[in-house]
Amino acid sequence: MKTSSGGQNETSDYGIFRHTLSLGHARLVQSTCNNCRVFVAASSRPDLLDAIEKLHLCALQSPPSGKPAPPA
Repeated sequence: MKTSSGGQNETSDYGIFRHTLSLGHARLVQSTCNNCRVFVAASSRPDLLDAIEKLHLCALQSPPSGKPAPPA
C-alpha cells in the first residue's frame, strides 16, 4: 500500500478500483472506481468488497464485446 499525499490513509490499486482505508473506521476499506471516480463500496470484508465491485457498471468503461452499448 502507498500513503496518499495527505499522509493519513493508505491506498492500493486493484485493477480499476482504488482501495483506501477509512478515516472514520480503522478496519473499513473504501473502494473507488479509477475510471469514473465514483465511490463503489466500503467494507471490512475483502470478499464482500470484491463481490460489490463486480456489480459496478462503470459509465466510462467500454461494454464487453458482443453486447450493445447502453443508450445515452
